[in-house]
Amino acid sequence: MAANALMENCETDPTITVDDGLACLDHPGVVAEMGARILYVLTGRDGLGWRSAGYNELSFHVDKQNWLRYLADQSRNGEQ
Repeated sequence: MAANALMENCETDPTITVDDGLACLDHPGVVAEMGARILYVLTGRDGLGWRSAGYNELSFHVDKQNWLRYLADQSRNGEQ
């Protein structure tokens, strides 16, 4: 329920951060999927946002290491 509350409010509650999304990725299944959605919405990765996974024919990433690499790359490129 907590992951769902974070996901539903991630655009309107400035206290919800990328770290919250990353923490959800530590839990398998639906919680990780909600965490990934938080991250997609907050970062704009792949232009996915709230759209259905796969709409853009790209993978829906729920792996924490994948997200950490992505965020590090964005930080190096000055985008985060």
